[in-house]
Amino acid sequence: MFANNYGSSVAIDVNTIVVGTAVSGYAYVYRATAGFVFETRLRPVTYDAANDGFGITVAVQGDTIAVGDPREASSGRSINGPDADSDAVRSGAVYVFTRSGGVWNQEAFIKASSSDLGDGLGAAVALDGSLLVAAAPRDGGSGAAVVFERSGTQWSEGAYLKPGLADPDDGFYWVGVWGDLVAAGAFFEDSDASGVDGNPGSNSAAESGAAYVFARRSTGWSTRAYVKASNTGAGDQFGIGVTLGRDALLVGANLEDGPGQGLDPPSQGNGLSGSLTDDSGAVYCFR
Repeated sequence: MFANNYGSSVAIDVNTIVVGTAVSGYAYVYRATAGFVFETRLRPVTYDAANDGFGITVAVQGDTIAVGDPREASSGRSINGPDADSDAVRSGAVYVFTRSGGVWNQEAFIKASSSDLGDGLGAAVALDGSLLVAAAPRDGGSGAAVVFERSGTQWSEGAYLKPGLADPDDGFYWVGVWGDLVAAGAFFEDSDASGVDGNPGSNSAAESGAAYVFARRSTGWSTRAYVKASNTGAGDQFGIGVTLGRDALLVGANLEDGPGQGLDPPSQGNGLSGSLTDDSGAVYCFR
């Protein structure tokens, strides 16, 4: 049987579920009626089955779905530009689909204005209101989060976000958005800082990871917070997943070693390598 990696990405909003398939290149849409029923499957017309990864990441809000394809290879640097060539391998792209009258159609094919070989735009996508945020983990080496804004049915690039002290290979592999806030996880970041707004200058905790929060004000976007775990440890990969809510930021650290269990465990240290809690993982909540 052909393996299509069904469920490699999932997203839900109110009455719509979207499921990505990283291998076969489809996004399946389900809608709540009396329970959830299959509605359609999405795929761009110009999908290149040999090279692309449409469906690796998905996001949904209302009647809008964003699908990331970090393996997309066209050399365009615009919205709805040409996508027929394969001259920029793994530069990445995001596709936006909208539903009207129960029918889904492609609204936009999105490339970053800085798009280049290997950037991987679309490694993660997030939607909120008129904003779409896409991770480009290899953009410029250290990675970036690119913000796109919609007015009516037209999309434009609104911001290119990366911290001033980003190091090569830090990588922005995950993003979240809520209102005028964007969060980006950089789980290969190496500093030994802990807590919020510590000193990022000492890279003595390899792949401990970090998350960055950016805020939009009347003067534009700026870095709002540099976030590390309270018990930073090398190899924890804090920032491998991030999501924003109304008053909270959640950050995953899938290789965290702390021996505690449950909510707010009394011990938040790092266990010994090879112990029962080695790489057991943790989630941190910031408010």
